[in-house]
Amino acid sequence: MCVPEVMAEGGSGSIRYLLSDLGGVVVRLDLARPAALMGSRCRPSWRKNPARIRRAFAEDRLLEQYERGQISRVEFLAHVRRRTGFSGTDEEFVAIWRRMFRPDDEMIRAWRQMVGRGVGLWYWSNTSEMHVPWIFDAFPEIAIHAGAVLSYQLGVTKPDLRFYRLGLEAMGAAPEQCVFVDDDLNNCIAAEACGIRSVHHVEPRRTIASVHRHFGF
Repeated sequence: MCVPEVMAEGGSGSIRYLLSDLGGVVVRLDLARPAALMGSRCRPSWRKNPARIRRAFAEDRLLEQYERGQISRVEFLAHVRRRTGFSGTDEEFVAIWRRMFRPDDEMIRAWRQMVGRGVGLWYWSNTSEMHVPWIFDAFPEIAIHAGAVLSYQLGVTKPDLRFYRLGLEAMGAAPEQCVFVDDDLNNCIAAEACGIRSVHHVEPRRTIASVHRHFGF
């Protein structure tokens, strides 16, 4: 995809690319939804405690390995069964786990406007093959990107600096040409360490205003 050059504010150089996280930025994450649905199919010690399920996945080392492509979906689901006693089918788990996503209409609208102004949008995400590319079919309104840098394909997750270096290499881009947006502050700090301007996403209005300033809009 050929992307027109977009000049940054103050003429400090050309910024051409917006590097956006997926979950937590263009789609909201709500682990309470899948946790509640899973609860009825887990062993009794988990059944009445959706918060325990949420915490378990947030801190799960095998989930990190899955998102680095180091274990298969089959291995990850077997781990989930051992840990929680989940009694549904693999297909039921996948359907439940995908229920965590809700599109953020304000962010999607803003990114669409950026693309319309000649900015190259790339998604940089810690994710698994369970979620991508499925998410682009489920929510076609977010499929406005020029490309994607995905942890399970790279074999490394943010905030490891290798993720950023490999991402830039895959794009053929220089760090000074990019603005990175993520809801995890540690991921933004890592981007800055690689020379990439970053915006820590907390709420849409502030994020959009910050990104516009970087691009000089």
